[in-house]
Amino acid sequence: VSKSHKYKFCVLLAGGIGTGLLISMLGISFIGNVLLTEAVTVSYLIVMAPILPLSFIILAEISFPIPEPVSGGIYYVFVQTFATALPLVFSSIMEDNTLAGSLITLIILIVFQLIGVILVATGKEDLKRVKHEEKPIL
Repeated sequence: VSKSHKYKFCVLLAGGIGTGLLISMLGISFIGNVLLTEAVTVSYLIVMAPILPLSFIILAEISFPIPEPVSGGIYYVFVQTFATALPLVFSSIMEDNTLAGSLITLIILIVFQLIGVILVATGKEDLKRVKHEEKPIL
């Protein structure tokens, strides 16, 4: 990925596959097959694992004049905020342990995933650091 600079494509591919897996999990939840649901969950986690480092690289590329520790720190603050807030919200929704609570949580996850994919797809991929490094030195 670092040689071809296809960061946005990789994030969109993983996000699209992840969204598809979440939607299939929504369909599987109506069937009630626990083993199939677990397999889709593990597949989702495997597909979504590279999103965090790839997103960090995209952020460092598009905010080039700003040092990486500053842009990375801001990024990780948002990641940690969502990583703390979403389980708190989801645990309160799923407190009664019903199918409706699980479906609401899954739909919220799908909406957040779709918002993320749309934002990445509509964002301009301006790799400033790559352009800066490719400039000839006089």
